[in-house]
Amino acid sequence: MRGPPCPCASAPRRAARGPRLGAKPGRGPAAAGDEVTDAGPVEDENAPPRPAGRRRSVAAPAPLGDLSTTRVARLLVACYTAQVTGALTLQRGAVKRLLLFRQGIPVFASSNLAADRFGALCVRRGVLTQAQREALMRELGPEARTAEALLRKGLLTERRRVELVAEQVRSIIWSTFPWREGAWRL
Repeated sequence: MRGPPCPCASAPRRAARGPRLGAKPGRGPAAAGDEVTDAGPVEDENAPPRPAGRRRSVAAPAPLGDLSTTRVARLLVACYTAQVTGALTLQRGAVKRLLLFRQGIPVFASSNLAADRFGALCVRRGVLTQAQREALMRELGPEARTAEALLRKGLLTERRRVELVAEQVRSIIWSTFPWREGAWRL
């Protein structure tokens, strides 16, 4: 028996695939100041032309729902198919994850768990020690951007930052796949 229908099951597949989680050079994850709206797809002058012919309407997923009836993977496919530009919030109890999309591609993700933060990832990957991280946070304060501080101090290159942010985004997204309870909002 198959699961419940996708929130936008009638939407056509996209003709060309975009970058995978920050993998395209020069188009890293969305920065804190980037405006992300749900106003619809943004035209990309470098994108290949869409095929001519019969066009079906592309419906975005419903604006909110329950994870007991719609799985995260299905939501991601729906956002991709509908070329969503905006934010998808997933919440299970006190745990909250925010996924940002640009034309259906996840470009950034954040979490309210300390273990999902960039600094914690850098410690796990050996960029700096936990003691160095704590000293850096005391020096800069809680509102400081860890990646920017590591770049300024020469502890991280721009290329490595992009790689680590892409890993962080993938990790946050993958961690939501087993969720079978909670809510989502687009």
